[in-house]
Amino acid sequence: MLGPVGLVTATLSNADEYTTDEVGVIQDGVGTKGIQIKGNFNISISGTWAGTLTLQRSFNNGTTWFDVNTYTANEENWDQEIESGILYRMGFKTGAHTSGSADVRISK
Repeated sequence: MLGPVGLVTATLSNADEYTTDEVGVIQDGVGTKGIQIKGNFNISISGTWAGTLTLQRSFNNGTTWFDVNTYTANEENWDQEIESGILYRMGFKTGAHTSGSADVRISK
């Protein structure tokens, strides 16, 4: 669930690492935690890193994750989710991290 301030952050520096529903906590690729989002949300990526970050969402409480968008550079962006109960996470898929650390922030 999205925390009281509507914010999740993580510093990702390895393949198969993803954000969770908690600020500063990282999960591996088989984790099922994501932040629940409905409405507009912001995406902020910063740091010195190389690779491909993937924004994913799940319709079944984290059992299956679907790719929404990919990022290969620092970026400020926003998106929108119109359905309730959808989980989101962002991270480096297996083989998608080359070097460095990406500071990822998803906020509502």
